[in-house]
Parts: sequence; structure tokens; C-alpha cells
Amino acid sequence: MAVPETVSSLLSVATLVLHIFLIIFLLLFLAEKIFNKKLIFFLNIKNYLQKNSLLFSFIIALSATLFSLMYSEVMLLEPCNLCWYQRVFM
Repeated sequence: MAVPETVSSLLSVATLVLHIFLIIFLLLFLAEKIFNKKLIFFLNIKNYLQKNSLLFSFIIALSATLFSLMYSEVMLLEPCNLCWYQRVFM
């Protein structure tokens, strides 16, 4: 397997794992709202994310920019028009 396919596979698996965590987080949020009961574990996670939201935002923007540049500059893949818009808003 070549390097571009390996990197793409790793990124797709990482995206899938993050989506699973997001779904779990949303389900915990809905359970807290529906049952009107404070979940201590969920409250700790929510507080941690609120305290470090600026750091997480920076990491997401930085990694998106670096991987976008890696695809176009290192792997020499031509970005499409939508990719250029995505880069502008990052």
C-alpha cells in the first residue's frame, strides 16, 4: 500500500472514531435533557471541553490546514474548487 492510501486510511479511521465519540456525547446530552438528571461523568467532560475549547479549536484548525497542505504539496494532489473554499474559511 502506498503512502497516500495509508494516510487517507488512517485519517478516515480517525474521523470515524471522532464521529462515534460525538454521537455518544450527543446521546448523553439528550439523556440529560430528557430525564432532567445531572450525569456527573458527562458534567466533567462538558466542563473539561468548555475550559479547553480555544485549544481544541486551534488544534482542529491547525490539523485541517496541515493535512490540506500535505495533500496538495507533499502528495501533489490537485485541490478541487470546494477545497479552496474550505481552506479560505479555515
